[in-house]
Amino acid sequence: MAEIGFQDIMKPMMLQTAGRYMTLRKGAKLKKIDMNRIRTVLTDNGYELTEDTQS
Repeated sequence: MAEIGFQDIMKPMMLQTAGRYMTLRKGAKLKKIDMNRIRTVLTDNGYELTEDTQS
């Protein structure tokens, strides 16, 4: 996640606070990271993404 642009995730306090309510979509918008890039990197690393219809 840090390599994609979410460097703050490396800070324990940020992970414990923002990590509780932040979604990938919200984080991408906040950090101005393209969701397609996130999808590509995560799927290339073996993750399967599903769409969240609530955010």
